[in-house]
Amino acid sequence: MTTFRRSGVGVATPLWFVRDGDRLLLRTIAESGKVKRLRNDARVRLAACTWEGELTGSSIEATGRVIEPDDPVTDHADRLLDHKYGEERAKMTRMMEEQAQPLVFLELTAR
Repeated sequence: MTTFRRSGVGVATPLWFVRDGDRLLLRTIAESGKVKRLRNDARVRLAACTWEGELTGSSIEATGRVIEPDDPVTDHADRLLDHKYGEERAKMTRMMEEQAQPLVFLELTAR
């Protein structure tokens, strides 16, 4: 996922996500740069990549939004991510929670 700085420069970040119909859902640290950039500019570019972030396909334009914590989709997204990633996600979640930073969900939809 590439989000954009105020200057227009893109910042790419490899992410774990789950597809839910015509949208992608993911969870990340609320104060991360990608969330700050997304709050400022909902425009994103999505492309398949390796674990290290090397692109493996073409990209598409999308729109992103931060899902508020009380939105019912958060429970649904948690279940979907658990099903897709299993124990690996549990380890990643524990690691993020140990950082004692709030987490948020993001929703990405193709334009």
